[in-house]
Amino acid sequence: MDDDAVDVIASRTPEGIGFSFKVRTSSRLYRVEPMRDPNQPRYWRFRIFRCLPGGRADPTERPWLGGPGLARDELAEAAASIREDVVGWLGQQDHGELRRWVFAPADPAAVDAARPAARTAVAPAAVEALATPDLPAGNGSRPPA
Repeated sequence: MDDDAVDVIASRTPEGIGFSFKVRTSSRLYRVEPMRDPNQPRYWRFRIFRCLPGGRADPTERPWLGGPGLARDELAEAAASIREDVVGWLGQQDHGELRRWVFAPADPAAVDAARPAARTAVAPAAVEALATPDLPAGNGSRPPA
C-alpha cells in the first residue's frame, strides 16, 4: 500500500474530531468520526462510512465500527494520529477487513449508475417558444419584435 494512496480532504467548515479522506485509485470518499461504543456507551470508537460524491453517507453501504474503546478525552489525539497517517492506520493488522473494503476496486456498473443522465439538446426554436411571450410596450418588458 502506497503512503500516498489516500488524500485527507480539507474541510471548508469546522468538523470537530471527524474528517474525510479519498482513495486515489477508486476516487471513493470516506468519513471517519467518533461514535459511542454500542456495547459499552462510556467508551468511544471510530465509525468509517463510505460517502456519495456529494459527501453524504451512502445508504447502501454499512459503516465500519472499530478501533479500541477510548475515553472521550482521548478522541481528539487519536483522530489526529489517524488523520496524520491514514494509510498506516489502515495497514494495522486488526484493520484487514476495513482495508479490503476501503481499497476494493470500484464497480464500473455502480459508477455508471451514479453518473447523471446525459442532457438532451434542445433546438433554439424550442427555447424561444418557451420564452415569456411579448407583453405590451411601455411596461418595462422587452420591446415587441
